[in-house]
Amino acid sequence: MNEEEKSGERRQSFNNRSNEGSLYSKRRELLQEMKMGDGRGPLPVREQVRKLKPSSKGQSATNEDDWGRKEKRKKGSLWILWAVLGLAVPVVLVALVLIGSRARKATEERVTDLRFDLGSHNANEIVEPQDWFVENAGEAFSRGFEILEALNKDDLSAEEVQNLVRNPKQAARIMKELQAGEWAGFDTSDVTGIRWSVGSTESLGLMIAEGVRKDYHNFRAYFLREEGEIKLDADATDTISQAAIKTLPDQPLIGVVQLRCWIAKEPHFDARSDEQVYSWYQIIAPNEIDFIWAYVRKGDPLDQLLREELNYGRVIGGRKKQFRGIVTLSAAEDFRNDEFLLEELLSTEWSLPNEG
Repeated sequence: MNEEEKSGERRQSFNNRSNEGSLYSKRRELLQEMKMGDGRGPLPVREQVRKLKPSSKGQSATNEDDWGRKEKRKKGSLWILWAVLGLAVPVVLVALVLIGSRARKATEERVTDLRFDLGSHNANEIVEPQDWFVENAGEAFSRGFEILEALNKDDLSAEEVQNLVRNPKQAARIMKELQAGEWAGFDTSDVTGIRWSVGSTESLGLMIAEGVRKDYHNFRAYFLREEGEIKLDADATDTISQAAIKTLPDQPLIGVVQLRCWIAKEPHFDARSDEQVYSWYQIIAPNEIDFIWAYVRKGDPLDQLLREELNYGRVIGGRKKQFRGIVTLSAAEDFRNDEFLLEELLSTEWSLPNEG
C-alpha cells in the first residue's frame, strides 16, 4: 500500500470518528435504513425523531446539536455587553469632563461680568442705583459686616451709633433700646450664614443682608451709601412704622399714617359699590400675620402703579402675590374698622429714598 492510500485511509478513519454519533451520521443511517426497507413501509415521524436523539443521557452533545444552546447564547451575550461597556464608559467620562469644564468657564465669565467699571459706561447705557455696590462688592460687604458686628456691643456711645446708622433719629432710638436692654444684636458668628444681595428703590441703591438676630428672629438689614459712606438704615431693618397694623382697627385714625408692610392683591378683591368700582389691597404686617384692608378707585394712577408692581396685565413674567413697600393710609368713612383709604405708595422696599 503506497503513501497516498494510507493517507486516504487515515482521513476516512478520522472522518468516521468525528461523525460517529453526530446528527449528520444518524441522519445518514436513517436514510439508508429507509432506502433498504424491511417490508414495513416508511418509518413513522416519532420513530425518526427517536433515532435522531442521542442513544444515552451520558452521551456528550456534538457541535451540530450544541451550537444554539441557551447557555452558549448567554455566554456570548455577556461578552458583547462587556465589550459595549468597555467602549461606552470612556466616552461618557470624556463627555462629563468637557461639560464640567464648559460650565466652570461660563460661571467664571458671569462672575467677571458682575465686576464692571462704572466709569466705562457709554452715555446711552443705563446706570442702576445699586451699581456702586456691585462694582465695589468686597469693600461694601466688609463695611456692612463691620457695622453689624459693632452694633452687637452693649457699651456703644451715642456718637459711635450715629456713625453706623442713617440719621441721628435712628441712632437715638437704638441708644434708648440699648439702655433698656431691648436691642437684639445680629448673629455674626457664622459669616457664611449671612446672605448678601443688592437692590434699589427709585434712585436709592441698596445692599441687603439677611440672617438671624441674637433673639433668634430673622433680620433683613438695609445698607445705603450717602455722602460717600455706607450706613445702616435701622428703621428699614427693624421695619419701624408710625403705627402697628395689628392695633389700627381698634383705634380711631386721625390724619395719615405711614406703614412698612407687604402689599398683596388678588383679582377677586375688586368690588362695586354705589356706582363705584373699588380696587382692594391687603396690607400685611412685616410678620406676615396681621393685616388690614385698603382701597383705591379702580383705574386711578395709584391703582395702576400698584398693579404694575404686581405684574398685572403683563404677558411676560408671572403675577406677584405681594411685594414689600411703604404706604400711607387714612380713615375711610362708612367702611368697617379694618378698612382704610390707600393714599400713597412711597417706596417699593422698606427703605425710603429720601429720609431726613
